[in-house]
Amino acid sequence: MAKLCIALVGLPGMGKSTVASKLYDGLAEEGIKVEIFNNGDLRRERLGPASSEPEFYNPKNKEAQALRDDIARTNMRAMREFFASGGKVAVFDATNVSRVRREELQAFFSDIPVLFVGCQNDDPELLAASIARKARLPEFNGLSPQQAMRSFTERIEYYRRIFVPLGAEPRHLVLDTLHNRILKEAVDG
Repeated sequence: MAKLCIALVGLPGMGKSTVASKLYDGLAEEGIKVEIFNNGDLRRERLGPASSEPEFYNPKNKEAQALRDDIARTNMRAMREFFASGGKVAVFDATNVSRVRREELQAFFSDIPVLFVGCQNDDPELLAASIARKARLPEFNGLSPQQAMRSFTERIEYYRRIFVPLGAEPRHLVLDTLHNRILKEAVDG
């Protein structure tokens, strides 16, 4: 395998960015040219604080959906450029919770294998700690810690409405990010 796209999947606060960093560190240590493409970073850079409001994640908000889709496509094109310049592994750090998004990603990279890595965590204390940590991000400046945590929790609930678990994808695995173990694995080719 000459190239690989690793697409993380999961609700906000489930450890996707931590997994992305661990993948990056391990692959880079092996001398593999790897890069992380983070939708949240690109969203904050392009759209600023308004994109951190919960309503931006409401599935019924078509204007915001178009903006989120554009950010994902921008990162997908950047990943394509990375591969064209000799990159070997692109880590797509985004929620990717809808089957539509995952199908679009597979179609876009029809010539490059896509491995979906689902991140889940059922521990309420770890999720609360993750939400508290996220609530301290600069995008929540101007909100009290409680308001920021409420805002981020509402974002999670919007994503939960459209979440479709991995299963139909030919290459995927699901990680328990708390216990660092694989819960489900389906890898062909």
